[in-house]
Amino acid sequence: GINAEYGGDHGNDEEGEQEDEEEDWCTKNTQSNTVSVARDDLTLFQVQCLLDSAGATELFIKLVISASSPAVFHESLQLGISLLEGGNPLIQRSFHERFVNQNSEQFFNTIFT
Repeated sequence: GINAEYGGDHGNDEEGEQEDEEEDWCTKNTQSNTVSVARDDLTLFQVQCLLDSAGATELFIKLVISASSPAVFHESLQLGISLLEGGNPLIQRSFHERFVNQNSEQFFNTIFT
């Protein structure tokens, strides 16, 4: 999965300091619309933050709700899994905010049916 491509599992939380540094990096680099960093230099955590800032979390929710085929639904779920892989707390917060601040009933009805 995406974890193997982007340098390891952030979920081990080896050092709280590393997590704080990555959160700071994400905050700094997702506030602008352009980031020029080589893919090999990014951690999974950072890639997830960049995808979220580009609208991937919102896209995931919309794709699940409006999936036109089983294949689109399945690939949408894969996107969601990749965004949440490793337990990135910033992505979890992003999902939570969207579910609390938007009508999430349609999303959960789709998942449960």
